[in-house]
Amino acid sequence: MKKSLVRRPLQYLIRAEKHIAARVHLSNMIERLLDNHDDQLDYTYKHAREEGFKVARKNYEDELEKQKLELGKAHNQHLLEQAKKHQKRVDELKVEIAKKPQPIMATLGETVHTGLIVQNWHTAWKWISTWAFGLIAYVSVAGIPPEVLALVPEASQSKVTAALALLGFVGRFINQSRSKPLPPVQEET
Repeated sequence: MKKSLVRRPLQYLIRAEKHIAARVHLSNMIERLLDNHDDQLDYTYKHAREEGFKVARKNYEDELEKQKLELGKAHNQHLLEQAKKHQKRVDELKVEIAKKPQPIMATLGETVHTGLIVQNWHTAWKWISTWAFGLIAYVSVAGIPPEVLALVPEASQSKVTAALALLGFVGRFINQSRSKPLPPVQEET
């Protein structure tokens, strides 16, 4: 009995070692499979994340392109409306200009006179030549007053009329008209 008792625990021990070895082998296999599975999960996670980023970027770019197109259309529409508004104003101004009897024409120092009397005859009282010729007429009719004649040197007394005529002649060439300022431009709102 002693032999069988000794053999039995040895058999149990051998069996237990085989069983342990099989379990260790299975455990190692499971561990390798889990490692492979974890690697695949990591790859799948990274791949899915990258794909998600690609899809999100594509969606964002599509949305951005859509917004650009909408903004471009809105901008073009705004420009078209503005162009129509300006063209309408240009047409109104053309009609206004057509209604006016005489268009405004800029000339460089030339004036066309068609009548017998100059255009600005109503301002003749301001002209130097008018005053000089008026003095000549007064001197011719009434003579020079003795008080004024005393102020002029004797050598020049006979030449007063000629000096007044020369003053009138030169005064005729001096530009004595002042241009009127243009009215302020009214902007439309």
